[in-house]
Amino acid sequence: LEKNTTGLVYTLVFPPKNETYNVSVAGISGQHIGLRSDHITLVYKKPPAPLEVNVTGKACDVYISWKSPGDIGDLPITGYVIEYIYLITNTSITVNATIR
Repeated sequence: LEKNTTGLVYTLVFPPKNETYNVSVAGISGQHIGLRSDHITLVYKKPPAPLEVNVTGKACDVYISWKSPGDIGDLPITGYVIEYIYLITNTSITVNATIR
């Protein structure tokens, strides 16, 4: 909790999910909790899908390329998840790809 020229400030760090949060504040005195402020609703948008996805190659060497979406929502894109499915057995494999 920090004090600045406009009042008290507390920074909340949210997990990177597409979630809705209700935030309110109440004062405390010892073990007593005061009245809560009105709730403020925060909604974070997921990043949209990548653009111009292209898959080339054959057999063991497959290259996947794409463009990052222009509007990345409220949370920065820090990586991608690539999923591919082996159709004969319907087996799904997911690979995490981080941005370098």
